[in-house]
Amino acid sequence: MAHLLQQILFQSPPSLYLKAAGVSTLLGGFQAAYSEVKGANLTYSKFSSSKEVVEPGKRISSRNGMLICYAPSLIASSVWLLTAMTGAGAGPRLLLLGSAFSIHFLKRELEVLFLHRYSGDMPLQTALLISSSYFFQTVNVLYAQQLSEGTRPPAIDMMWIGLVLFCIGIGGNFYHHYLLSRLRKDGEGGYVIPHGGLFGLV
Repeated sequence: MAHLLQQILFQSPPSLYLKAAGVSTLLGGFQAAYSEVKGANLTYSKFSSSKEVVEPGKRISSRNGMLICYAPSLIASSVWLLTAMTGAGAGPRLLLLGSAFSIHFLKRELEVLFLHRYSGDMPLQTALLISSSYFFQTVNVLYAQQLSEGTRPPAIDMMWIGLVLFCIGIGGNFYHHYLLSRLRKDGEGGYVIPHGGLFGLV
């Protein structure tokens, strides 16, 4: 298994910052999973208990909250991509990665504005927590790829397979978001069990 990973992955960049960020991400993931198991859901979730217990602090509409969640990552990845395109030495992997992040978060913002139907609100603190998590993950992945630009590429080139999977994934994600947007009529609230597409397999 280790030999296979060496064939398809870049060598880890010699960056103390990235090592610390990886440990921080791992610990944060464990903490979030533990909170979910204990029932302490993030209060934007449809399974949140926030309707019974209103958390203190400023609340904003769910639409504005989700715009805040994605905006910093969209700006960061777009600026990173434009900088890579206008600079010298950016390889195709870095350009593809920057494009993938930009497309992903632009799609998310457009869906928030024009596709999804929102009926509730969420704490501003929750929106900022999610936003900062997305932002740092986006920047860290782009930074790691930039550091890897000068290293020996993997023996097995998975870039084009990854591109195909990305296109399938983002297309399928949009389709299922479209299905979700049709579950409720304008003005209706509450959770509706999704159906259609691949939802029947979940």
